[in-house]
Amino acid sequence: MRSPAAAKLSSLQTKISVGIVLFETEFLEQSLPSLFAQNYENVEFLFRDNSGGEVSKFLEERLPKVFRKAKISRGKNLFHSGGMNELIHNSRGEYFIAASGDMLYPPDLISRAVAILEKPENQKFGSLGVKLKKWNFANGEKTNVIDSCGIGISKSHRFFEIGGSKKDNVKFLQSREIFGASCALAIFRRKALNEIKIGREFFDEKLHFKNDTDIAYRLQLIGWKSLFVPEITAWHARGLSSGKPRSARSNFEKENSIFGQFVVVEKNFSEEFSWRVRFLTKLRLLAIRIFGLFFERAARNGFRKFEKIREKLEKSPRKVKIEEIERLMEIS
Repeated sequence: MRSPAAAKLSSLQTKISVGIVLFETEFLEQSLPSLFAQNYENVEFLFRDNSGGEVSKFLEERLPKVFRKAKISRGKNLFHSGGMNELIHNSRGEYFIAASGDMLYPPDLISRAVAILEKPENQKFGSLGVKLKKWNFANGEKTNVIDSCGIGISKSHRFFEIGGSKKDNVKFLQSREIFGASCALAIFRRKALNEIKIGREFFDEKLHFKNDTDIAYRLQLIGWKSLFVPEITAWHARGLSSGKPRSARSNFEKENSIFGQFVVVEKNFSEEFSWRVRFLTKLRLLAIRIFGLFFERAARNGFRKFEKIREKLEKSPRKVKIEEIERLMEIS
């Protein structure tokens, strides 16, 4: 039986949709029960099974409560962008949480996130990022090492996880505006997502890597800001490729990372940036090309793949002065 306080909380809630694209089962027995233990009741859980049915079978056998409560769609592998797009289209919430299956979630994640985004002074924020710390899955340890406090951007258009691999400290105890929320766990305002949609795509389905960077850039360019809040903490195992050192990544991962870098810059970069940003960005892209040309086939394949579609890429719509983007550069 729910307490009066819980009943009151539920009655005041805005509907939330949580979406996860699933391909592997390794972390699910620990991750999903924590997600489903939220103290926020007016929520729908949507999964996209990209595994060909193996994940669904695993959930039905090992996590039957999760299996019964979640809305699961199945089919061919749509990768992360395609899977997320399907989930967003099928969702009904005023907020959409892009979540992951390799995360431990606090029980008040949703209730806190909604309370923050509902504040009148926060209506300008289209996305919310939380503090992610590293989860050592092998021994079950919740570490005090930062996994991500959001997506950062440098003047050379290097995109990075803010605070990545640093010990949590006073620097990460204050709320602040950031470039974008890491889609390992990002809370989006549905209105903002609708405004950046191109055709049926929210996430760019050409991108298997840096798709969250692209969506962060497009939100910024039309005036939707992103907020980092330290009072919400989750623990991330980073079981997928984004957590690997470059030397351990497959050629597929390297190729699509390079490809994604070029696509994101081509779509969103502006010649209105200051001379320093223009110079550093073009110098960095040139260096990537030279590195690929002489040292690494995967990198070379990445930018060749980009060149084939370059002329067909549409520039992202812009409603803000480019200085607003440059102001966020180098926040780390």
